[in-house]
Formats: sequence, C-alpha cells, structure tokens
Amino acid sequence: MSKNKTMKKAFYIIVALIAFAVGVNVKNSFISPFNATSKSEEAASTSAQVSADRANLPQVSNESAPAATTPGSLHSQNGNTYTSQNLEDKVIISGLYKLSSYNVNFNITLPKNGGPINGSLSGTCDGTITGNASKPDDNGNGMLEGQYSGDCKPIPTLSFKTHASGTFTGNVQFKDKKAQITINNKEPFPTGSWFELFF
Repeated sequence: MSKNKTMKKAFYIIVALIAFAVGVNVKNSFISPFNATSKSEEAASTSAQVSADRANLPQVSNESAPAATTPGSLHSQNGNTYTSQNLEDKVIISGLYKLSSYNVNFNITLPKNGGPINGSLSGTCDGTITGNASKPDDNGNGMLEGQYSGDCKPIPTLSFKTHASGTFTGNVQFKDKKAQITINNKEPFPTGSWFELFF
C-alpha cells in the first residue's frame, strides 16, 4: 500500500515537472515574439527617423571642385552640421541643430541689404522662422531679430506633439562672413543659447 502511495507521489511530481517545463516553453514561444516585434518596431522607428533626418540634410560631395562652381560651404561645430551659400543678395544657411533630445533641421535666409528673414524647421520640430534684418552699415555689419514657432515631437514613438517657440537677436558681419545669434527659447521650456554661423 505504501509502495503505491510512493509511486503515485513520484508520478505526480514527474507530471508537475513536465507541466512546468511545457509551461516555460509555451511562455517563451508566446512572449518572445512580442518582445522581438517591439524591439524591431523600435529599431524600424529609429531607422526611419535617422533616414528622414538624413534626407533633410544637404548632400555633400567628396569630390573637390573649383571654388566658382561650389554651391556652398560645409561647417561643423559642437555636433551641429550645416552648409552655407553666400549669394549676391542673400545668405542661405541650412543644416542640423541639436538641443537635448531635439534634432532639428533648419533653413534660414538672411538678406544682404536688409529686409525680411525667413526660414523653416523640420525633423523633431516642424515650424517657421521669421524676422527682419537691418541694412548693413559701411563696414558690412547689420542687426537681425525674429522669432520661431512650431510643433515638436521629441519622442518619435509617442503620438502627441509639444509646441515650441522663442525669439532670436544678433548681428551679421558680411565682411567677416559670420552671424552671431542669441536664442531665447520660451516653449516648451525656457532656455538660452548663443552661437556663430559662418558663411
């Protein structure tokens, strides 16, 4: 009688172990694909964002060309990359600006004889840049001021956007081929920065 009880206990223990092993295997079969899909979607989202950011950046050729036919100059500083075109009546600057988790592609046009400043933002933030530049003095120096406004999506996987806005002031030194700009960001958080753009 006790031998039968012992065999029954051993049988139940073996059944329990088999059920546990099958349960773990089933759990891995059903949960792992969801984790893999989640990671794949995140990688695909990141890959798509990088591709979109790259698509908005100006293309740069490795081939050297004569200065007269080069459409612009490439500049890089503090992790930001941009190109500039110094034309007869205006300067066009476009590139990538990084601030915290924000990667913003920008394009801005500065008139050489004073007048409206215009531009656009894309990437993490989509918006506009507007402003005004004074007529340069005899030394080729002028003042500029303006504002920017747009909607930002710093976390690509989330559906909501945050409004961003701020103002900028600065001066342009056309003879030295540079602009010194101070930014006062108002939304989504107040912050300030100062930088030079060369052309």
